[in-house]
Amino acid sequence: MTWPYRLIVRGVQIERQREAAAQLARLRLSAVADSTDLGREFVDPDNPGGQADTSKPHHTLRPYLQTEQALERVAAVAPQRRRADPPPHPRRGRRFRPVRAGHEVAGMITFDDRELQAVLAKLEAACDELPQIAEQVRGEALGHAILGARLNIYSTARGAYQRTQDYLRGLDARAQASRNLASVTVSNSTEYALYVETGRGFSLLGLQGIALENPDPTEPITFGRSGQQWYLPGPVLTGAQAFAFYRLQQLFGEKVRAAMV
Repeated sequence: MTWPYRLIVRGVQIERQREAAAQLARLRLSAVADSTDLGREFVDPDNPGGQADTSKPHHTLRPYLQTEQALERVAAVAPQRRRADPPPHPRRGRRFRPVRAGHEVAGMITFDDRELQAVLAKLEAACDELPQIAEQVRGEALGHAILGARLNIYSTARGAYQRTQDYLRGLDARAQASRNLASVTVSNSTEYALYVETGRGFSLLGLQGIALENPDPTEPITFGRSGQQWYLPGPVLTGAQAFAFYRLQQLFGEKVRAAMV
């Protein structure tokens, strides 16, 4: 089965975006409460009709605007449109920025990507452990298949067929894994394995659906097959395959959750 590595990374990015958007909303609310972002008029008596004389001490909104822009970049939102400056007042002169902002509207928020990079590195490490996870699940799935064979064949009432243990010896499980792909295949080499699996009138597709809906995948599935009711399905391989799917998800999910802590 293929693990959605890119979706996991995207989920981390979305979480950071939401956090930045929440901080941006709080910042704007605090600015409104302080009247800094409403365009409070500042009139310079020495220069009522023009821009402020930057050679003299004056207030600016630079810390606020830098913080807001940084949050907008991380939150991946469009910058808030600002109202156009109104036309010059015939008596009061032109509105202009800078507006009163106090000594500092908010401390400059510096976003350090090292935390995000550390989380992504842990996620990559979790993906690197897929081969070990797949090998562990391979052994567990083979054990599950052995239990299923005993439940559906060897521990049931005897019938007309002789029990040679060939089916038990034919059970096999193999694992394959790469950085973002892990699979475990459970099989049986005996020629009558398919007949044991499906019985009469059942399909593999139907059995797979039943196995995936099994409320406890760790328990082998039985429909009452025995040496006397040999015509009933004995989903030994299907149950073990569903168990392998369950365990791959479970073990890899634990690694991902540990990486997110």
